[in-house]
Amino acid sequence: MSGVRAGQWWCNTHGAVTPHRGGVVPACPACGIAVLQAVNDGAKLVYREPAPERCAGIEKHPLRPGRVLLGWTACLCNPNGGHRSWQCAECDDVQIWPPHSIVDDKPYFGPGHNDAWRSTG
Repeated sequence: MSGVRAGQWWCNTHGAVTPHRGGVVPACPACGIAVLQAVNDGAKLVYREPAPERCAGIEKHPLRPGRVLLGWTACLCNPNGGHRSWQCAECDDVQIWPPHSIVDDKPYFGPGHNDAWRSTG
């Protein structure tokens, strides 16, 4: 990640990108994976994972430190192996990224994506 400057967005697959902002968090326009933002942390450059600013509930509570539960749910609907989740501590609204795909939707890389091995008898 050499040559990255503070404020730039970074995709581990595609390098420096201008993210798509139409989802829960900024994402790489090429692959849809959440991007990291380079920020200065004192004397060094660090990479920050994006998070939604507000919950999607009726009240739109701000998701700030101490008011949001960060989680990960394993799932085989995407090649990353799961979903990052943010749960509002005020109203329990949960947002996930990347979006969940139903098993029959493409791409699906988990069990059942190729049912040729199943017995018909």
